[in-house]
Amino acid sequence: MTDQPATRTQRQAITKAIVAREAAGIPQQLRARAFNAVGPALQARGEWLRLTARQTVADAVLAAIKPELDAYLRYENTITWMTTCTSCATVLDNAARDFERADRAEAALAKAWRIHRETCPLARGDVDAGFACSTCDALKEQP
Repeated sequence: MTDQPATRTQRQAITKAIVAREAAGIPQQLRARAFNAVGPALQARGEWLRLTARQTVADAVLAAIKPELDAYLRYENTITWMTTCTSCATVLDNAARDFERADRAEAALAKAWRIHRETCPLARGDVDAGFACSTCDALKEQP
């Protein structure tokens, strides 16, 4: 293996991957707005870049100001919850996510029980007393 310097294409690919990784936490809407701002700024100077290069420039700018964006998004979230406390907004976000997760889990469990009741011969009453189903026994214990 030789220690040749990376080609221009390889350097561009590496840079693109780094910028994409750093921009991953930035909302898509902000990425689109930054991308759309690059074109007119270049046109005002009589310059042009390919669309992929414009996106790379926009992502690099957003990655550079990511700490400020994160602070802004946290503050915007406090407004959404009608509070001025970012910790309180975080607690409310977590509670809302937990509530939604619990709803999805309850719905999935209800669907599983329904499917079991439809497919288990014992639940349908189609088998002799010699057939045992631990799930049906668990169903009997459910409130």
